[in-house]
Amino acid sequence: DEEAEEVLLPEAAWKASAAAQDPSVLNVSNLAAAVGRSPAIVAGRIRYKKGNYRLLTHLVGSGAVRRQFPEFIAVAG
Repeated sequence: DEEAEEVLLPEAAWKASAAAQDPSVLNVSNLAAAVGRSPAIVAGRIRYKKGNYRLLTHLVGSGAVRRQFPEFIAVAG
């Protein structure tokens, strides 16, 4: 897990970024651009580190996978 974290978003870049302290959309976007990753990767790190999975939901595609399988929504819903 730690190796995957480092590959996706290097710790040095994370610690040096404003997003680590202030998880605004602008800071998330800036860090993502700086490391060449999707904003969803940065948003996921923030959600994990803060233990708050309600943060930045619009950046991580919350519910996007479920919408790809409409035939199962009726069964589960």
